[in-house]
Amino acid sequence: MLDLLLVPVGILYLLVVGLLFIYGLNFFYLTWITWRYRQEPAQPQPLQPLPSVTVQLPLYNEIYVAVRLIRAVAELDYPKHLLEIQVLDDSTDETKDLVKNLVDTLKETGINIVHMHRRTRLGYKAGALAAGFQHASGEFLRYLMPISYLRQISLIKLCLTLMNHESPSYRPVGDT
Repeated sequence: MLDLLLVPVGILYLLVVGLLFIYGLNFFYLTWITWRYRQEPAQPQPLQPLPSVTVQLPLYNEIYVAVRLIRAVAELDYPKHLLEIQVLDDSTDETKDLVKNLVDTLKETGINIVHMHRRTRLGYKAGALAAGFQHASGEFLRYLMPISYLRQISLIKLCLTLMNHESPSYRPVGDT
């Protein structure tokens, strides 16, 4: 009786081992093809001239992150004459005054920054972004939410990626 059970289990075992062996051979074959036909990645063409970029910062009563976010965006590694910063502020607390003073200070240093304050919060942050979009002058539009941790962003690398991308979903502002 035990012999009758051992034969199907042995056949199933050999079948599984054979399939795993074929899978392993396929893995080594694909690895060999990859090494044999490898190519250096194509370097993106440098943008000449660089496009103008508008960065939107929608805020609502975010006193603890507003200054840090605005300063980080003001220090982006992008030519200052091609960078427009829109601070879209719907705040009803002291954030409004704090942001206005910081924006005025940054304007004096030559940074193209605008403080837009709406009295009504129609559409909340999406409404603020839409209102700022009407005044955006950049070819590319980037918005940053204050809740995200902002590292030093390379807008030049971002623009290179977008300009060299083949997808129709990546388009300059205003293109249809």
